[in-house]
Amino acid sequence: MKFTGTILFVSAAYLASLVSAEPIVSITSPLMYTRYKAGSEVIISWINPRVSIIPQIVLVQGRSTHLQPIQVIATNVNAQDMKYVWKIPFDIENDDDYAFELGNSPDLAFAGPFIIEGGVGGNPAS
Repeated sequence: MKFTGTILFVSAAYLASLVSAEPIVSITSPLMYTRYKAGSEVIISWINPRVSIIPQIVLVQGRSTHLQPIQVIATNVNAQDMKYVWKIPFDIENDDDYAFELGNSPDLAFAGPFIIEGGVGGNPAS
């Protein structure tokens, strides 16, 4: 019986460590529900990096419980730079449920949701 109890304790401790894991960085920008125009630049900024390199920054879309990757926008970003600037393409779909995912699972940080306007279905010149 002691063996089973030990396995349960180790498993519970492991699961607790996954749930309480801190994000690889603390996002400071973009703020939730910020509006951006297609063709403009987004400054993704952060503080308190727990890593030296952010393996990837991915544009994702959807509700927080069902995010889908749209595009990898950067790889191997120096976390000590504390920011990354991304130019929004003009051919992106207009929507209000975009986010950024920084890192690789399970070591992630999220920024969003934010809104992109003036892309496909809009007027990029406006």
